[in-house]
Amino acid sequence: MRIVLVGRFQPSERLTGPEKFAKRLFNELRSTEHDVTFFDYFYRAGGLYQRLFGSETVTESVHRLGILPLLIRMMRERPDIVHIVTAERFIIPLLLLRFVLSGRVIATVHGDAVAETESGVNGGWKDRWLERLMMRHCDRIVAVSGGQLTSLQRRYPGVSSRSTVISHGVDDRIKGVSGRRYTGGPLHVVMMKRPSFVHDTGHGIAAALRLSGATGIIVTRIGGELHEEEALFRTVPPMEAEALASFLKEQHVVVNGAMTETFSIFTAECMAAGVVPIVNPNIGISEYIQDGVNGFVVPAGDADAYTSAILRLHADRSLLERLSRGAAEAAAAMDWPSAVRRYLSLYTGTDTVS
Repeated sequence: MRIVLVGRFQPSERLTGPEKFAKRLFNELRSTEHDVTFFDYFYRAGGLYQRLFGSETVTESVHRLGILPLLIRMMRERPDIVHIVTAERFIIPLLLLRFVLSGRVIATVHGDAVAETESGVNGGWKDRWLERLMMRHCDRIVAVSGGQLTSLQRRYPGVSSRSTVISHGVDDRIKGVSGRRYTGGPLHVVMMKRPSFVHDTGHGIAAALRLSGATGIIVTRIGGELHEEEALFRTVPPMEAEALASFLKEQHVVVNGAMTETFSIFTAECMAAGVVPIVNPNIGISEYIQDGVNGFVVPAGDADAYTSAILRLHADRSLLERLSRGAAEAAAAMDWPSAVRRYLSLYTGTDTVS
């Protein structure tokens, strides 16, 4: 079977969630008997000529193409499967010319264009148009959480019979709580830099922690500049996979303050490493979290509720240890080979839809 993945390919290991999914899927598929190629794009790295006509080889199986070479390669190679692994705007011409593709077209949808547009995070009508095109022209739609699938099926009733959920995996190198210390030191809390609409939650948590007078809590945010209100925090740059695995072994709590997020690979990775999650119901990974059993689920945007959960774990280290082990257990089944087996079933048509 000839499979072409289309989306954003990042050669380094400093990856966003969708980039990590795309790269892990590609690497796992390459270990099968199938013929797998990845078509990337120039994005902002090239000028208009490159974005329209450019072509370069990244690796033997990864090619960076302009829009015209992409269409030509698709017509010439006639893959059995075209899998849109990250929803980039350069695929719009491909979707509009769907009739030139002889194989099945599958799209993994990582975001929620409507919710993100309303929050001012992404490009507005362009991303909503791209989402509508994928819903109309793709043979299979894959959501990454049950909540996202419900939202998509409500917004696009026609996709109900051809949509399903396949959750992301977690790297094995991250998994496990061996050697983790729960007592005898400060409580380490980690947050990921979020888009601008989430900063208010971080500000609120910083203010609430300051007012509480609590000591012995170290809050680290990965990426971005700290605001004045976040003087209590420290910041570290985004990390590649090995460094991230080591870093998470030293953390106790992960705070995800997003107002909406369809899954959150980062939170899943934290859980796999035994880092206790504090999330809200609008985050897809919350489907794996039982409040008070393997983490906390608090109201979205409620900085006081987030802070109360942090302080509770700081004060009760036996609770911290119990929830840590519960989080690792809940994430143990998340692995990339299992996710890829689901995708292979989707490619061959032996899958079932939700």
